[in-house]
Amino acid sequence: MNIDVLQAKDLPVIERIAQACFTHGAWSAKQYLKQIESERSTALGLYAPDLIGYVMFSQVLDEAELLQIAVDPAHQSCGYAQQLIAQGTQQLHEAGVNRVMLEVRESNLAAIALYEKSGFVTEGLRKNYYPPVHGDQRESAVLMGLTLGTTN
Repeated sequence: MNIDVLQAKDLPVIERIAQACFTHGAWSAKQYLKQIESERSTALGLYAPDLIGYVMFSQVLDEAELLQIAVDPAHQSCGYAQQLIAQGTQQLHEAGVNRVMLEVRESNLAAIALYEKSGFVTEGLRKNYYPPVHGDQRESAVLMGLTLGTTN
């Protein structure tokens, strides 16, 4: 297994993984391609040998945002998402990033646990941030952050 930079040729697999992982919030192929090709992006894939997971960060100056992470359901609960986050944050730190932020649905307890294992801490709540999925209730976003160390 190895973690490497995502390429445009990975788009069909990225879309398949996203559709399997996200009941809401999967991006269009155009959005994924824009992120992969952006100079401000750190977009990594986990290959075993085919792509089984990915993570995408967007960087502005010394801060970054974790935009999306997904692992094929057949390969979940193996620590791969944590490996992707660790590799991504290491690369960001080497590029001068001091802080990584993210937002996650309040109901996504598995993702919150993953982020906490990866060192993120809850910093706030954005009430009624996400549009309703079932019924008419909007959902709040948990805001989380990670300060990257000064040593590797």
